[in-house]
Amino acid sequence: MFNYFITLLFIIKIFHSKQNNDTKSYLSINDKFSYMQYNEDLNEFNIYLGNELIYINFKNSKNIKFNNDSISFQYSKGDENFNLTYNINNTRIYYIHDYNFIFTNKTFETKINFNYNAKKISIIWSNVILEDINIDYNIFFSNNEYTFVEIPIFSQLLVLFGVFIILYGSHHYDLAMIIHVFFFTYFFIGDIISFFTPFDYYIYFLIFACFLFGITVFFLLRNISGSIRKLRAVQLIYGASFGFSVFKTSVYYYIFFNFSVGFVNKNIRIFLYFLFLIIFIAVGIVLNWFDIFKKYRYLPCSAISGSLYITKGLEYVIGGYFSSILFIREDLKFINLKDDILYYSLTFFLIQISIIVFSIIFQIKYIKFKEIEDPEVVINVDEAILPTRVSDLSACKDEEESNKKDYSDKISGENDHDDINDQED
Repeated sequence: MFNYFITLLFIIKIFHSKQNNDTKSYLSINDKFSYMQYNEDLNEFNIYLGNELIYINFKNSKNIKFNNDSISFQYSKGDENFNLTYNINNTRIYYIHDYNFIFTNKTFETKINFNYNAKKISIIWSNVILEDINIDYNIFFSNNEYTFVEIPIFSQLLVLFGVFIILYGSHHYDLAMIIHVFFFTYFFIGDIISFFTPFDYYIYFLIFACFLFGITVFFLLRNISGSIRKLRAVQLIYGASFGFSVFKTSVYYYIFFNFSVGFVNKNIRIFLYFLFLIIFIAVGIVLNWFDIFKKYRYLPCSAISGSLYITKGLEYVIGGYFSSILFIREDLKFINLKDDILYYSLTFFLIQISIIVFSIIFQIKYIKFKEIEDPEVVINVDEAILPTRVSDLSACKDEEESNKKDYSDKISGENDHDDINDQED
């Protein structure tokens, strides 16, 4: 069955390569999610790049003009006046690298570099170079997600690992734990940073650090036989990953189904995001700590998290992705998808639900099959070696105390016997 999923992934890869061959090789698989909009109430111009997951907010200033139809960059240099106007309906904007953007339409193409720290831009148009133009703007990135789009192999691996986890994650929990630890730490840290500042220069260091951390945790906890502390650590990891995945999935579809996030101001939205994030993770930890799911203790995390990896990976490969962080922070909307957003959201929702149901059924059968195949191992894992329930822990402590008492009685008996022998002598 695993081979069928690999074949599917190969087909998706071919589809992805065809999607990326248009529009002068610029990334365009998610163009429908991009938009430009003039906010008349605040007198500002907003741009959301659906492909690169970037949000730009222009304030009213001397060198930029905008309205409901267009945005214009204006600049005077000696006796020459430059006016580059881009119509909202026929303009595409793409991100290259290092704060460089391409504004393109059927008439001309302009390269604009944003000096993030100085709040200035430089424009390269035809043979004209205009440097250090003062413009008031804000720019926000979702670098941690865009990396999966920028480097397709990452998103393909995310799908592949997700497939492994939904099939065998609850049994081969030690291998699956590497992916859970990586995904949890990478997106947890990445989301926090994305809320407040860009970090595109350091994103690969974060990826490497999280991967190293996942490998380290695997080697430290891969053999939990006879160690209650290691078992507790594994349960904590799976509980936290389960709660985190449920939270990310809930937030994702809350936004995808176009529910409002603008009923409170930005600071409260960010506070509520982290508050509920902590609550969901805490609930997941508590459920695993008290071993609510018994022998299926790793199945919920495998089904929910694995389905999330597959769904997000597919979106990064074929399109349909968006940044929930940017949408929450800036109260963004699916402006160009008013008629299609329900189709997109329902499609991916049903895909993920189907994956979850399939995973639960398959893994329950797989665990039962393993019980029949090698019942002694299952008995040892669930009862003798890994006491995970509170009652089991109590029993272990009682047994340990009993062993200590027997050992003490034995030593006392031997001492009494020695005393008798001494007296006889």
